[in-house]
This record gives sequence, structure tokens and C-alpha cells, in this order.
Amino acid sequence: MNNAGFDGVEIHGAHGLLDQFLSDHINDRTDICGGDSNPEALGVYMAEPLNKYGILYCHMIEPRMKLFREKYETPQSSKLPMRKACKGTLVVGGYTRENGNKAVTDDYADLVAYGKWFLANPDLPKRFELDTPLNKYNRDFLPI
Repeated sequence: MNNAGFDGVEIHGAHGLLDQFLSDHINDRTDICGGDSNPEALGVYMAEPLNKYGILYCHMIEPRMKLFREKYETPQSSKLPMRKACKGTLVVGGYTRENGNKAVTDDYADLVAYGKWFLANPDLPKRFELDTPLNKYNRDFLPI
């Protein structure tokens, strides 16, 4: 990695490509990559051996949909197995100010990432400090 001029590598397993293998609704394969899945167990299984390499952080976003447009909230306690398995910093995303503060206060995470909220509110820390309303993010205007 250092020979290639990189300081780090992130394995990103969300938004359809890798996580498709973790969904019973999408993954209908019959080979070794198919069958019943347990995403939490797989995450813990992957985190434990990575600890020996000094992984700096694990960034998680809990699933918020079961089926297309069928939303549900994942309890914060669902992160506990990963919290115990990951020896580095545990970063979570997809939170509001209130439940983000709770995640850190209750020790479910070390840090909360507010990516989309920053795009719509470049002054996000000041808005949090003053408890002022946030601009809603509109996917049509996001540069990503």
C-alpha cells in the first residue's frame, strides 16, 4: 500500500455492490455466495481478524429499509456486536443531531458522520451549537 503512495485503503461495502450478498430479498444465488445471510455476524467475522492489522476505524450505516421504500429504524443496540469486535474507532452515519449525540453518549459509537447534512448545511456545527433548523438536503441538488 505505501509503495503505491497510499496512506490507507477503505473497503466500502454499501449501496448495492457488496451488500447485495447480505440481503435475503435480493440474493437468490445458490452457490457459496447465496443462502441465508446474517450481516451482523459477517461484520463481526470480518472485523476480528482485521484488528491484527491495526485498522483505524470501522464506518457503519445501519439498514433503514427492508424492501424498496419500506423504512424501519434499526435499534442502536444492533451495533453492540461490532462495537465489541472493532478495536479501532467506530464511526456511524445516517443520524440526526439528537440520535447522533445519543449514540456517542451511550457508547454505541465514537464518532458520527453527517455527510449529507454537511452538503446542505456547510455551517452544520454552528447550527448544532445554536440548535437552529437545518436545511433539508435534496438529492437532486447534491453534487454526488
